[in-house]
Amino acid sequence: MSIKAHTSYTTEIDGHEFPIPFPYLEDSEILQVSADGQTARLGVLVHDDDCEGPLEEHDEGTLVQFNRSYSHYEPRPDLDDFKRLVRANPGRVVLIGHYGDTYKVEGAPLTAADTKGNQLESALCGASGYYIVPEDVTDPASYAKITLRTYSDWCNGECYGVCVWTYTRTENGWDLDEDSREECWGFIGHEHAQEELTNQMKEVPL
Repeated sequence: MSIKAHTSYTTEIDGHEFPIPFPYLEDSEILQVSADGQTARLGVLVHDDDCEGPLEEHDEGTLVQFNRSYSHYEPRPDLDDFKRLVRANPGRVVLIGHYGDTYKVEGAPLTAADTKGNQLESALCGASGYYIVPEDVTDPASYAKITLRTYSDWCNGECYGVCVWTYTRTENGWDLDEDSREECWGFIGHEHAQEELTNQMKEVPL
């Protein structure tokens, strides 16, 4: 669990005014107030600007993007070299399309049969790159789609911290209990992060 440095802010939810460590994503909040009205838990999503990319780890596979204009992208490979790559990784190489900051799988995983004839040449020319699925994956097609969707979310800044803060009511309002702060960072994809927040709030109800 990681807790980031913060500056105090204030927000009003359901008629209650809470001090919060930092601004959060609106409409993500889940508020629980105890039956006696003396304790409250507020769960929210916070944008994570330091989230590591989902393909940083080697065991997540290899993404190669074609673009001669940028040094960190690779040039389109020679057709014979690409055929050898496909034969060395049968059923694990997928061509990808790049649309803005969205990456999609273009077609089924390539097999040795795809290296015969002339169809692969036109497909390679129309692709934006390729992705090599890790060797231990049992369903390369589904894995590639999920991984590239996650990578697209990361490129679009869909990265969040799941934060749950506990408060105690005082004469002056609600005080944040610093020792009870639960903040977990690095969730990619809004739907995934919101689901995790909902689950955390259900696990320890007031």
